[in-house]
Amino acid sequence: MGKANKEIAAELGIGVRTVESHRAENAREKLGGGNAAQLTHIAMELGLVDKTGPLHPDALVPH
Repeated sequence: MGKANKEIAAELGIGVRTVESHRAENAREKLGGGNAAQLTHIAMELGLVDKTGPLHPDALVPH
């Protein structure tokens, strides 16, 4: 499994929120961009989320 955001931030000397933002942007680009509604639809089609939210805490973290 990949490293935690906190661990990456410490290694790079940047904030956890910065790591989270970069990961989110990277995921958005890999999924073809789009707005939040389009990304939610894609995540639902991939089985990453359902109507109640993420199926697993690490569901959207690249492995």
